[in-house]
Amino acid sequence: MKNSIVVDASVALKWFFEDEADVDSARVLLGQWAEGGIGFTVPAHWPLEVLNGIRSAVLKKRVDAKRALEIADDFLKLGIGTTDIGAHSAQIFRTAVDLGRTTYDAAYVVLAERTGLELITGDRRLFNAVHNQKPFVRYIGDREQKAPADESGR
Repeated sequence: MKNSIVVDASVALKWFFEDEADVDSARVLLGQWAEGGIGFTVPAHWPLEVLNGIRSAVLKKRVDAKRALEIADDFLKLGIGTTDIGAHSAQIFRTAVDLGRTTYDAAYVVLAERTGLELITGDRRLFNAVHNQKPFVRYIGDREQKAPADESGR
């Protein structure tokens, strides 16, 4: 898809948790995806990372287990496909070491680099650590968003 972007797990978690920063910006992005205006390109580990974030919300008592299961179900029903980038594991590892980030974060960076796409993150620490070296990395709250058009087409 021409208007595809890489989104990390921190963006997806903002779709479901009201107490996150920049929830509105993340939900506008999800709305654009739902309307077919943009596509999401994500690495294969993305669903597990999002699900782990939901689990962490239970441990931190942000939600109870019942609500977490509902959120996980809602997330999985989105059916966002993933991209296998396992063949680039060495590059991901080198990028993680070079940037001082986790291999999970580096996987998003490498996927964006290899596809020529913008990486949108909701993780301010990741953004601050890499945006000077990787200008295609954008923070969700800094990204200019356009709300989905209403039914009248405005």
